[in-house]
Amino acid sequence: MTTQTALLDPKHKHWGLDYMQRLVRMKVQTMDVFAYGRRLRDPDVVNSPYHEITWFLNKPGTKTRDVIRPVIEASCWQSHSAPKRKLLLLSNSGDKSFPVTVEAADIPAGTKLTDLEGNSVIYAPDTPVAVSAFSYRALMAH
Repeated sequence: MTTQTALLDPKHKHWGLDYMQRLVRMKVQTMDVFAYGRRLRDPDVVNSPYHEITWFLNKPGTKTRDVIRPVIEASCWQSHSAPKRKLLLLSNSGDKSFPVTVEAADIPAGTKLTDLEGNSVIYAPDTPVAVSAFSYRALMAH
């Protein structure tokens, strides 16, 4: 099941609109890094649970494949115009919040990361980071 398909399930309907609004807001606020930046090495996400999802291999509804994927996945991005500006992007495709630890080779321990709500954390590979159900968590280094 994909996140978008799961959000169409009546038991998750309260997350659907909120998910889409947060996704658009995250993409707008991180556009210089996420859309126009350089993708760095994907961080290792430690202790994420796994689940079975359906991938559409062609166009939706025609050909699919079920795969086992981590519930929490991460990517790391860097701005071309401001190389110190990096994005640690975490996504949760499950219906529960999970704390995970993230080992990001391109973000040094001790780096201050700020989420889109203005909350800051000091990055350490052994410090758990919570990611809400059906959501993205964008953490920026400046």
